[in-house]
Amino acid sequence: MKLIALIAIFLANVTFSTAQQLQFSKATNWADVLKDAKETDKFIFIDGYATWCTPCKLMEEHVFANSEVGKFMNPNFISVKVQVDQTDKDGQFIRNWYKDAEMINKKYSLSVLPAQVILSPDGELLYRSYGYAGADKFLNMVKFATKPEVMHFRDQLFAYQMGNKDYLRLPELIKIVYTVLQDNELVVKMTRDYFDHYLNLQKEKSIILTKENFDIAFTYARPAVKSSDAIFKAIREYGVDKTDSLLERSAGWAQILIVAVVKREELEDRLWKDGKPLKKGPDWVQLAKMIRSKYPELDADKIVDEYRLWGLNRGLTGPDLSFYGRVGNIKKRDAYYNRLVETYLIENTADVLIYGVNNLCWFTYFNHVIEPTSLKLAVTWMDKAIIKLMEKKEVNSEDKATLLDTKAALLYKLGYRHKAIAIENTALEMIRRENLENGHEANRGCGGFLKKIEKMKNGEKLNENEVTYPKDWKLSN
Repeated sequence: MKLIALIAIFLANVTFSTAQQLQFSKATNWADVLKDAKETDKFIFIDGYATWCTPCKLMEEHVFANSEVGKFMNPNFISVKVQVDQTDKDGQFIRNWYKDAEMINKKYSLSVLPAQVILSPDGELLYRSYGYAGADKFLNMVKFATKPEVMHFRDQLFAYQMGNKDYLRLPELIKIVYTVLQDNELVVKMTRDYFDHYLNLQKEKSIILTKENFDIAFTYARPAVKSSDAIFKAIREYGVDKTDSLLERSAGWAQILIVAVVKREELEDRLWKDGKPLKKGPDWVQLAKMIRSKYPELDADKIVDEYRLWGLNRGLTGPDLSFYGRVGNIKKRDAYYNRLVETYLIENTADVLIYGVNNLCWFTYFNHVIEPTSLKLAVTWMDKAIIKLMEKKEVNSEDKATLLDTKAALLYKLGYRHKAIAIENTALEMIRRENLENGHEANRGCGGFLKKIEKMKNGEKLNENEVTYPKDWKLSN
């Protein structure tokens, strides 16, 4: 009897624990979700995820399983999981959602994962957010999104556009326009209005240096910030480190904002006009000297060097925004990137090999570069990075396979299909072997590799909507 009682208590605890988690809808289509929300007068929460997305899995484990999250969400929301990728392992329930998932992905821009979207009971978009958020941050987000003033932000925006401007409440409206409408042009316009007619007229540091003002300047409307703005002057006067501490930001955030403004005003605006270069061979030494004289606290040489490599992107990989790439000097562009890669290889940490070399080769070279000599150079970078990463026993197979995957993609773009498939298979077997060693199913996390291999076998372009291919692109084997 005691054993039965203990089992009963255990099962009751399990049931209670599960009930406290965020409960996702079992509806088999989007129409039923909208109907449920309207009938129960509940908000709709969309969790956009993919099977390969590690931060998505962390949200599942650490946020959706949190009892406080469940307590708040379950009575107030119809929650829906929307898988944006498709795999051979998908069950029938997921397959039934394929068509609706594609529609939701397109309609609500689930472009960065994990994606969190909040809709009203009537299905109107209220808010969206991207990336991993811990339980506390997640709860703050959904509570903010469902505040009455946020829900009715379109009325506030209309009133603002008709001339009813409440500058004390404008920062919150700017945030909503940025996150919900994603209208960057309007955000910049509203920010300039807020700065020019309110913030720049203030004298007290406590009014100027606030978290919400910094969020506007750093996150929502960085291109709108000028060196003449009160927040820029206040950060320089108070000091970047003290500003980070005051606003409870990670070290370096205030410095990033200052440097971004300096790059734009002292380099971009002097070298470009209407998308065309004013000079194809700038005097970089003189430009650094000018920055040094205006901003002695900054490393002028580093700023100029970063700009030559990344433009205004400050090392974030993506389209070829390097100065020489933009003016069409491919030889100099590759030489500068080669120098950067060599520094990464000398540093030889897992982070710089993965997020430095690999990301440069994937997001810049694979996605945007079309010159064969440049792509072949990127392959040599990947070869060197792979050798160094393979030696690091503390790095898991998934990260090592990522580098192999990038090399394979570069070779495929060059037309070497058989070589690319062979490398993808090597990456696949590496992950399968580690999965089995850890007691997991062999193909766990392999969906993306399997799909890519199939595309290569069929001669299809990889990531066609994101990757720029030469007009005469073809496979040589």
